Amino acid sequence: MIDRELDALVAQHVFGVDETTWRRAGSDSYSTDIFRAWQVVARLTGQGLGYSRMFTLTCDPSESAPDGTWTACFSSLVSRDAIGRADDAPRAICLAALSAVGVETFTP
Repeated sequence: MIDRELDALVAQHVFGVDETTWRRAGSDSYSTDIFRAWQVVARLTGQGLGYSRMFTLTCDPSESAPDGTWTACFSSLVSRDAIGRADDAPRAICLAALSAVGVETFTP
């Protein structure tokens, strides 16, 4: 999935913004800009859903990815963990966020 498609899904499913409005407003780059990615985290950990979500972000270096693989996780007591993994933190956050709101993505 390319970054713009991922960003559009985040805008729609996390922030409730339709794709046309998102594109007209300047197309926030949630999957490539760490500031925008932290806005995604704030949105999901601060939603008034009657329960709270916890968020963790880790980076594990390996021989195949010397700069590390980022793992983002939203978890709560009432739902399964929503995990996203990517080569950079903003993308991992976006993938985990979409999983947390019930949107499954395919990333090769």
